[in-house]
Amino acid sequence: MRTLAIMLALLVLTEFSFAGENSSDNREFLKNKAAEIKGQVSAPATSSEMPPPKCGTSVMLSIFNYLQKQPDAELASILQRPENLPYSFGGAHFLIHYATSGPDSVYHPGEDINPRDGVPDYVNGVAEILERVWYAEIDSLGFVMPITDFGKGGDDRYDIYLRDLGLGYFGLTYPESLVQGYRASAYSELENDFSSSSRYRFNPLDGARVTAAHEFFHAIQFAYDVFEYEGFDDLNPNNDKPWWMESSAVWMEDVVYDDVNDYIGYLTYFYKLPWMSLTTFASGGDRLFHPYASCVWPIFLCEKYEDVGILREIWEECGQVMGYNTLPATNTSLEARGSNLGATFQEFAVWNFHTGPLADTAAFYSEGDNYPAMDTTYFVPDLSSEPSVMVPGSIQFPEQFAANYIVMDANPTAPGGVVVNFNGQGVAGQQWRAALLGYKSNDSRWRDIELNPSTGDGAGAWPGWNTYRAIVLIPTVTGLNPDNSTFVYISTLIYDSSLEGGGTPGFGVDQAYPSPFVITGDEFVSIPYSLDKTYAKKNMGLWIYDVSGQMVREIPGEQFLFTDPGEYHRGITWDGKNSEGDYVASGIYIFLFEAGDKSDRGKIAVINKRR
Repeated sequence: MRTLAIMLALLVLTEFSFAGENSSDNREFLKNKAAEIKGQVSAPATSSEMPPPKCGTSVMLSIFNYLQKQPDAELASILQRPENLPYSFGGAHFLIHYATSGPDSVYHPGEDINPRDGVPDYVNGVAEILERVWYAEIDSLGFVMPITDFGKGGDDRYDIYLRDLGLGYFGLTYPESLVQGYRASAYSELENDFSSSSRYRFNPLDGARVTAAHEFFHAIQFAYDVFEYEGFDDLNPNNDKPWWMESSAVWMEDVVYDDVNDYIGYLTYFYKLPWMSLTTFASGGDRLFHPYASCVWPIFLCEKYEDVGILREIWEECGQVMGYNTLPATNTSLEARGSNLGATFQEFAVWNFHTGPLADTAAFYSEGDNYPAMDTTYFVPDLSSEPSVMVPGSIQFPEQFAANYIVMDANPTAPGGVVVNFNGQGVAGQQWRAALLGYKSNDSRWRDIELNPSTGDGAGAWPGWNTYRAIVLIPTVTGLNPDNSTFVYISTLIYDSSLEGGGTPGFGVDQAYPSPFVITGDEFVSIPYSLDKTYAKKNMGLWIYDVSGQMVREIPGEQFLFTDPGEYHRGITWDGKNSEGDYVASGIYIFLFEAGDKSDRGKIAVINKRR
C-alpha cells in the first residue's frame, strides 16, 4: 500500500507536474500542453499499462478561462479553428471538415463504396455516428442543444474537425464565444484515423463512436455552464478541476454506445485507489486517469434510481449559477428522491465492493462482473483468534468523497459476531459515515453505523458473522478539504462470541430494498426484519404512514412469511398501494414494525412513475 508521503513524492517528480504559479509559468504550461494535444510536440512517455489521456478538452477550458482574465494573443490563437481541411460533409445537425491527404488524412481516404458519393466511407460513417449521438443526447435524453456558433465553419450546424491529434488523444472540444455570461458555443476535433490506438486502429469507427458521444456532451455541458469546475476563478491551470465534466462525458459514452465499453479500461484507477477523492483532477500520475474512472458515480446514480434523467437534472441545476456547484446540484436532485449526497455516496461505496469476482449484477452494477475488484485497505484474516484489532495508522486514509475497505474474513467455525468502535477524531467540518457490510455471494446485507455528527464517533455490531464470507467496515467521508488532504480515524474491531444471530443485530427492520422504490408496474418493495424471539403472527404487524402522520396501509403479521428468531428475513413486502388499492404518490413514507411489546421503524422513498 502506498503511503501518502510516497504519493506526494511521486506527484512532485512526475513529468506532468506544474512548476510554478505565476502568470508566465501558467502561460507556458498551457502552450506546451496544447502543443502536445495537437501533435506539435511529443507527449511524455507513459507506462504501457496506462491508457492514453484521451481527451484534451480540459486544457482548452483552462486557456479559455485564462483569456477571460488576461488577454493573450498567442493563447487565443490556440483556440482558433483549423483552416487546412479542404472538404466538408454533413447531415442534419453536423458539418464535418476533413482531408484526404497529408497528416490529417482520414482513415482509408480512397474507400468510397457505401455509398458511392465522392465522400470517404469513413466520413460517412462518422456522420451517421454523430446523428445518432444527437438523437440520443438531445432528442432522447432531453439535454439542451449546444449554443449556436452563428455560421462559423460554414453554417449553423455543429462543426467537427477530423485531425491527426497528439499520440493517445481521441478528441477535444473548444469553448469559443460566451453567451449570457457563462454559457459558451463550441466546436470539436476528433482523431482522424485512430492509428495510434492499439484497440481502434483496425476499427476506427468504434473509436469515433465513444469519442463523438464524449466530445459532443462537452459541447452540451458548455451550454449549461462552461465554468462548471473547481478553480475557474484563478489563473493557475493546475487548480482547474473539471472532474464532473469528464466523468459525466465518459458516462455518456456508455449510454449512447453501451456495447463498446471503452470506459472499463480506466476503472482500475478508481478501484485500486478507493481512498482518492471523487473530485480528483490533475495533470499527471494516477490522478490523470481518475476522472475517467469516476464515471462509475453517474453510472451508479442512474442504476440506483433507475432513471438516466437524474444526470440531466444535475446539469440543469449546475446551469442555474455560474461556476462550480456540482455537489450542491447533485444534492438537490437526490433530495428530490428522498435522499441526500452523504447517504447516497455511502451506498455508492457499498456498491463498489460488489465488483469483479464479488459482483452481484442483479442487486448492484449491471456490468459489475466486468469491473476490477475493489482494493482492500486493510485485511484481518481471523478476527476470532484475536481479542481485538486496531486498524493501523499506516493505511491510506480517505480524502474527501472517498472510502476505505476494512475486510474481516469470517471464520465459519467461530460463532458470534463483530463489534466495531469508530472514532472520527472530531475534525471540524468532517462528515463521516461508516457502513457495516455482511458479504455473501448474491445476498449481501449492509447497515449504517450511527455516528455522532460532531465528533464522528460511534459503534456498531454484526452478529452471526460466520454465516457470511466476510464482514466489511466501509468508512466514507463527505467533508471537504480544499487541499485534498486525508481524513484520519481510529477504529477497533472486536470479536464477541456471544453475538449470535442471523447477520442483523437483534430485533428490528433493516433498510427497505430497492431504495428508492420506483413504481412503474407490479413491483414490490421488500422490508427485511429480524426477531430476537418467537412471536405469534397475530401479535405482529407493519403500518405505513405518510409524512403528515396519516396511515396509508396496514400489513398484518399473518402475511409475514417467517417468525423464526435470530434469522434475517425478507418476509414483508409492499406493492406501493394504500388501503383503498390505489398507488400512493411520490414521497417519503414511514413504516412502523411491531412484534409483541417491541417496535422499530424506518422509511421508504417512493417514486411513482404511473402518475
